[in-house]
Amino acid sequence: MLSNLLTGFSAFTLNVVLPETFRWIVYTAVIWVPIVILEYAWTVWVRYTRTDWIMRQKKAVLEVKLPAETFKSPAAMELVLNALIQTGGEGTPIERYWDGKARPWCSLELCSIDGEIRFFIWCFESQKNFLMANIYGSYPDVAIHEVEDYTEKVAKNMDKYDIYAAEYRFIKPDPYPIKTYVDYGLSDDPDEELKVDPLASLIEVMGSVKKEDQIWFQFIARAHTAEKNHFNKRQEDPWVEAAKAEIKKIAKGVMEKKEDGTETFHMERLTPGQKESIEVIERSIGKYGLDVGIRGINVIPKGRGGFSVGIIKGSFRPFGANNFNSIAPAAAEFEYPWQDKSGKKLAYWKSKLFEYYRARSYFHPPYTFTDIPRRPIMILNTEELATLYHFPGSAVKTPGLKRIPSKRADAPFNLPT
Repeated sequence: MLSNLLTGFSAFTLNVVLPETFRWIVYTAVIWVPIVILEYAWTVWVRYTRTDWIMRQKKAVLEVKLPAETFKSPAAMELVLNALIQTGGEGTPIERYWDGKARPWCSLELCSIDGEIRFFIWCFESQKNFLMANIYGSYPDVAIHEVEDYTEKVAKNMDKYDIYAAEYRFIKPDPYPIKTYVDYGLSDDPDEELKVDPLASLIEVMGSVKKEDQIWFQFIARAHTAEKNHFNKRQEDPWVEAAKAEIKKIAKGVMEKKEDGTETFHMERLTPGQKESIEVIERSIGKYGLDVGIRGINVIPKGRGGFSVGIIKGSFRPFGANNFNSIAPAAAEFEYPWQDKSGKKLAYWKSKLFEYYRARSYFHPPYTFTDIPRRPIMILNTEELATLYHFPGSAVKTPGLKRIPSKRADAPFNLPT
């Protein structure tokens, strides 16, 4: 009997449902086909105008050299990042969709090249002088020079190198912040010999690699804003809304519902861990947010073997904790050998990640065109990013961290704006 029912259902589906559905699709094609075509055309147009605008912008790579003595905490870098929170350029629909303009972004880069630790900042030429002025304002003793892009040498000799690449993601939802310099007590500006800089361990291991090796970390950042619709109306910020939802979720067990339907929040019933989680989330969204993409690249001589996988995968462990967020790597690799028997797909992924690193591309094409697994944009506030990327004080004495022998007398007074 059951087989008869299944047979009857199959016949009904083939003879009645599918033909009716097909006819409905054909009859309504005059409506949905133009919509599909217009949607596709619109997507292509926006990508074209945006790519064209990005390609026409001049870019610069700045190298920052540190003085022999510096006593600044990461709070100084946070001031620099606050100044970089610029949302201009895409204010109107015409600017966004016709001119292809985008919010400016920069790439903060920490590199070990032949065992020497170096700090680079990639930016648009139009932002260069503004950026330099703000760095000098917070770090008057550094020296900043525009240099050739250090990735060019490897790009021109790809046949001589092997590459290991990774991008990074959050373990917990975005509203949970990482452990920052404030949590390490650096906001209190302790004596230099008492400072515990979470970046020191990463710099130490980067400085210990072999002379022929290179390790690059890239933090691509732009101002975080709530998206606008086609009518230029600002939407609710999902970062802030997610933070509120997470706090509500944590506090759910200590809410008491009264007979009149109102709820009372009993703070005293929270565990110490719950209190800390709520406090760090509230502190996180209380500061300016940044859209951030993080990449790590390890370059070694071809055929030698021995990638610094531990450095790439474990580089951000000091910034995580139980009630905080953690940054984990998503390396360009496969879990099982049969997923990529020929190795061609893995080679393709690595080459594309290298290409996107060089283009400093994360928010716009060419990165968005790729078929490699794309990592979500992380939202970090200025305090978090300043913790991950800042110029370490004199207490960090890694041999590979070269410093200029003398201080600058004064910051330039006539930098153009």
